Amino acid sequence: MEPFRTQILQLTLLWMSAVSSSEPTSLDGVVNQNVLLQCPCLYSDLSDFSWKRNDETIFSLILPETVNIRLGFKNRLHYFLNDKGNCSVLLSDIAVADIGKYQCYMGYKKTVDYGEYIQINVTANYNVSFKCDTDEKQVYQCKASGGYPQSNIQWRLDGQPLTSTMEVHKDNTTQLYYLTSKLLLNETKGEKLECVVGNIIESCMLESPNPTSSTQIAVAAGVSVSVGMMLLFGILFGLFIFTTRYRRQEKPMDFVFSRKQRDKERRDSETAVSLKADEDV
Repeated sequence: MEPFRTQILQLTLLWMSAVSSSEPTSLDGVVNQNVLLQCPCLYSDLSDFSWKRNDETIFSLILPETVNIRLGFKNRLHYFLNDKGNCSVLLSDIAVADIGKYQCYMGYKKTVDYGEYIQINVTANYNVSFKCDTDEKQVYQCKASGGYPQSNIQWRLDGQPLTSTMEVHKDNTTQLYYLTSKLLLNETKGEKLECVVGNIIESCMLESPNPTSSTQIAVAAGVSVSVGMMLLFGILFGLFIFTTRYRRQEKPMDFVFSRKQRDKERRDSETAVSLKADEDV
């Protein structure tokens, strides 16, 4: 009986060594989503089971209900105690820190068993922000925030790659990356400008070196001309009204003055005639 047990133990150790050295199953997840770590087990003979990440225990269950969950996984790791034959766990709200190699361990009454390695890979999609207007120096800016792993911002003008600078910032808490790139263009003639981050492409058509500023200048010039014309028209109209009223007031005075002059001249003439008659007498 003893040689048989020794043989069983040797076979078990060889199987465990083969499992440990085999390539892990890859499981891809996205930040803030869930992943299921699958591990079938024989519940009727199970005494305990646990999960490890990078050979460190993150969860253990000693039947019937003694549970230990490592800090950082509490409220995120869910097991299926009432589901017989299922030692899988659900890891929710995953983060970049969850990247690693996982394995389940099953303790039976007379033996132990291991599940296959599962490699969790985590990515986060970048949020790309790109506006087609520029500052006074005609510098275009593209931002990519909250992504993982680190990526690059590439510029293309009508499909041709351009050279630019890029700043990289990594959040030490979430390990997510934030990218900023600036591009200087001297002249544009209706080309298509693209900001490319991975498989995300933001683009716009360029009409002038600074279409927004040109439009504002044209509008301002138009407004200035309109205001000037209105002001000139108001001045001319005011002069016209003033002249008209002055002339209307002037005519009666001229009429009165002319009449008085004629009366005076007539009296003077009559006086002269009368004096001449007296002299003749």
